[in-house]
Amino acid sequence: MREIALGKRSTVHTGMVALVDDEDYDRLMKYSWYVTPRNGKNVYTVIRAVSIGTKTYGNYKLKIIAMNSQLMGAPQDSFIIHHNGNSLDCTKENLMVLTRREYLATQPPRLGGKSKFKGVGWVTATNKWKSSIAKEFEVQHLGSFKIEKDAALAYDEAAFAQYGRLAYLNLPEER
Repeated sequence: MREIALGKRSTVHTGMVALVDDEDYDRLMKYSWYVTPRNGKNVYTVIRAVSIGTKTYGNYKLKIIAMNSQLMGAPQDSFIIHHNGNSLDCTKENLMVLTRREYLATQPPRLGGKSKFKGVGWVTATNKWKSSIAKEFEVQHLGSFKIEKDAALAYDEAAFAQYGRLAYLNLPEER
């Protein structure tokens, strides 16, 4: 495993490095790599910019290429996740190419819902929590529950059965 320095000396990202496999190091070192913050957290995407047009009035048309996409040769409509959660660890062992559906299964619940759990919603008409999961482009109803946690556990069971270790689980400690 080798390190590739990111950014230029004058940037706020000075001192940051991406980890890559030995066999990819020489190929990747041909380019200047940078980081861009993602989701307002300490999560970054390692990128390089490629000019795809001629200079027009001081502006260049640029295409952004992510290091993980270049390494994995992933189709443009795919998603790449980092197993260990470190977005600067671009070793192939740490990267996994996913379809959109698989990627969405790894994501936590959206903010602003009635429930803090993924796959759980409140039904005012019944005064119960409902649990559901999308399966093959259809929503599968998993049941109605008096207790929110029970609805979350029903979602977890269905999500794990459908996506295995990729599934985001609401209560992984109870699995």
